[in-house]
Amino acid sequence: MELRSLIKRIIYGYRYNSDTYISHLRKKGVKIGKNVYFYSPIKTIIDEQYPWMISIGNDVRITSGVTILTHDYSWCVLKKSPNPMINGAVIGASGKVTIGDNVFIGMNATILRNVTIGNNVIIGCSSVVVDDCEENFVYAGNPARKICL
Repeated sequence: MELRSLIKRIIYGYRYNSDTYISHLRKKGVKIGKNVYFYSPIKTIIDEQYPWMISIGNDVRITSGVTILTHDYSWCVLKKSPNPMINGAVIGASGKVTIGDNVFIGMNATILRNVTIGNNVIIGCSSVVVDDCEENFVYAGNPARKICL
């Protein structure tokens, strides 16, 4: 291993490259299929709080800045709580995220809890996915909407 690669591996650890990041996520409990690639693991956020609630299919491409969340603690504001912990209980919600096969997720997209993305889907850059995405379509926007076949 060349010196530059060794230094990068020391600095970034399991986020060193796509393979090391996928291995880390699998050990945590994320279900990840074959031929999945993270273009920029150091800039990607995959929720590790509930890793067993995330499933990523085969042939998926996840670009830089993508965030996948299985939880939402914004409810603490709605319940007028000064923080998300009340008597040891967390006020919030969680839900599964399922990503089908042959999916491309554009830069800086955010996928929130309780979302299923079907097979053969493209998620546009900076999209916020709050609802399920039917297979064989392109989605974009905030919130993400079906824009074309």
